Amino acid sequence: MFEKIDNIEVKYKCVSKLKREKNPNKMKKYLIFLGIFAIVNLLFADSFSEIKKIDSSEQKSHKTITVKKRPLQPNEPIPQSVLKKIKKLKPIQKKHYKSLKKVYKTHIHKPYDKVEQKYYHFKNPKFYCYKISPKYIYRGLWIRWIVDLPDGYVFYQGYPYYVFNHCLHRYSDDPGNYELVDSYTYETYATFYGSNLKESYDRAAFVRDLLNNQLGEFRYFVAERFVYDPEYHYGWNPNDYPDWLWF
Repeated sequence: MFEKIDNIEVKYKCVSKLKREKNPNKMKKYLIFLGIFAIVNLLFADSFSEIKKIDSSEQKSHKTITVKKRPLQPNEPIPQSVLKKIKKLKPIQKKHYKSLKKVYKTHIHKPYDKVEQKYYHFKNPKFYCYKISPKYIYRGLWIRWIVDLPDGYVFYQGYPYYVFNHCLHRYSDDPGNYELVDSYTYETYATFYGSNLKESYDRAAFVRDLLNNQLGEFRYFVAERFVYDPEYHYGWNPNDYPDWLWF
């Protein structure tokens, strides 16, 4: 019995000795594993920090695009403080309006009857505004699309227009109306409603020429009001145009 116990004790001592001899190798492997784990953690920590930076920058840019601003509404008075501030600013769109005539000549609008009928129709004015570049949205309120074309009727880019002083005016059977605007005060002198854009423009152009002929200058202009759709992504930021009448 004692011999067996002795044998057991001897075996136990031998096993424990072997384990002690193997432990240093295991410790080395364990330390190597810890080192690799630490390096991987550092690498991932850097990548996560970069992702956070990108996310934060995207959030900032998203915030600047979705600014809660709106254009001045029809019949809404312009604050005098805003008007003075805008007049001091150099218009960003000035270079796009260099082709406008400065020397005035007496003009009488002549309606055109043979308008092309085959064209893409816009059932709502806001759909037409989707395609307008911000450089042709005068003060952020009126569409003044500048082209190098003579005055009169023209079928331009598959759509009927009437050109006056290098500005395109939609001249079709589509719904919409024109405003007669005072370029000195940025106020709407009158809005001309009609069954379609052609009818509205003919009426507005007649009064425009009557007033400008009396003054001998291009003080009043006819334009469609830019219809802003807050649910549509235009791809531009109104903050980039400080001379716009947006609040």
